Amino acid sequence: MIYPDVPFTREPRTDWGIHGVLEDRGLSKGRLAIEMGRNTWLGIPLNDFTLLREQVPQAEFVDSSEIVWGCRMIKSEWEVACLEHVCVIGQKAWYAVLEEVQVGMTPREVQQRILQRYLEFGADIDSGPPMAMGASGPNGTFQKGDILYLDGGPAFQGYQMDITRRAVFGTPSERQRHEHEEMWDIMFEVIDRMKPGASMAELFEFSSKRMAQVKGWRDYADHPAKRIGHGIGLESEPPSMSAVDETLLAEGMVLTPEPKLESVDGLVNPEEQVAVTATGCRLLSDDTGGQLIVIA
Repeated sequence: MIYPDVPFTREPRTDWGIHGVLEDRGLSKGRLAIEMGRNTWLGIPLNDFTLLREQVPQAEFVDSSEIVWGCRMIKSEWEVACLEHVCVIGQKAWYAVLEEVQVGMTPREVQQRILQRYLEFGADIDSGPPMAMGASGPNGTFQKGDILYLDGGPAFQGYQMDITRRAVFGTPSERQRHEHEEMWDIMFEVIDRMKPGASMAELFEFSSKRMAQVKGWRDYADHPAKRIGHGIGLESEPPSMSAVDETLLAEGMVLTPEPKLESVDGLVNPEEQVAVTATGCRLLSDDTGGQLIVIA
């Protein structure tokens, strides 16, 4: 079957036949868990779901998110391999384009070149462009002293890369170099604490205290609900590295820690892709992000 049998009618509400399946299986009066929460997708319009509830009035619908995310947060070896391979593809594409970037180019031109390299190197054909920011010149072009900020990445077998890299046009100022190197140091200190049993809230608290030690810095995460990292898989996923998320790290999770500094150049937020192992963690992306790339 190429296309699913979707019932297209002129009626305001569509009967998908789900109630008949429930009745055939003796579940029309049961407790039914469906995807109702964050980052989940019901798959039918709300009006159609309302009709279904009317068709099985004795059924109890409950949210399956806790079960779904409990499974999705823990990746299989195959999933981890995909999440590592997509980093190889994405970083290869980014570094190839960074060798071509020149003063006078626009973020859009950078994105277009990166998209071409994604396909050359084997990314999914529907991979979107990374975020590309930092141009301050006329008509949105990059000038000397600007910092090109890349965030995101391609997909491979549906699995996403989400890292950041930064490159300065010309010789970086002392402030630019210090902010970049110090922030990557802080991120790697956070990564060193990523191991089974550590909580997302603990990692958030450590990052906040560490950034508060640097005089004059403004931490983006000035509210407990702001996050400085998240799970990664088929999309940006739970858990969130915030003060309000007590999720404990477990082997098989893949996360992207990203503490954030608010700078005159915009956000300085180092980000790497990290898999939690039985005894700690390991980088799925490379560790070259600590080097502020210089575009001559």
